[in-house]
Amino acid sequence: MLGFADPWITLAFVLCIASAALCVVYGYVNWNNGGEEETPLPEDEQWLREEEELEEEL
Repeated sequence: MLGFADPWITLAFVLCIASAALCVVYGYVNWNNGGEEETPLPEDEQWLREEEELEEEL
């Protein structure tokens, strides 16, 4: 089968090619999907305000 003497080698070869093809398809489907936008937490906003106040004092 495919010129390989051992069927396990043939299986490994086919699975490697199939996994590479699957990765390409997954990348194509999810290309530029935008991802998730992170919303800042209230604690982060408070920390940023305090940081700006400290910088202004210096």
